[in-house]
Amino acid sequence: MITKDKQRGITFLGLLIILGLIGFFAVVILKVTPLYLENSTVNSALDDLAQDAGIGKKGKKAMRKKIDRNFYINDVKNISAKDIAIEKSKEKKVWDVSANYEARASLFGNIGVFIEFQKTVEVPR
Repeated sequence: MITKDKQRGITFLGLLIILGLIGFFAVVILKVTPLYLENSTVNSALDDLAQDAGIGKKGKKAMRKKIDRNFYINDVKNISAKDIAIEKSKEKKVWDVSANYEARASLFGNIGVFIEFQKTVEVPR
């Protein structure tokens, strides 16, 4: 009978399981991080649009052009300026600018990740 005094360390199988889990989560993090970084860029572009004092008076076309320029500079691939919804608010004198989109990343084989992002800002008219 083996006592607890003589038992030390981890078995090889236990080590493989731990390394496999670490590897799996590392792959998920490496594949998903660019999607969240791009979403941060989209959020920044919309916040920048909301902070621009006179852009709401120029209309939808000027707002789309500013968003498109920002997306081009920051190399945004999962959404375009055409996909941004720009509508007049019924209650307030503002434009509701919304970015609702989905991003996908392939992990390995036919297994992937699907993430939905949403952001809405108000731009004064």
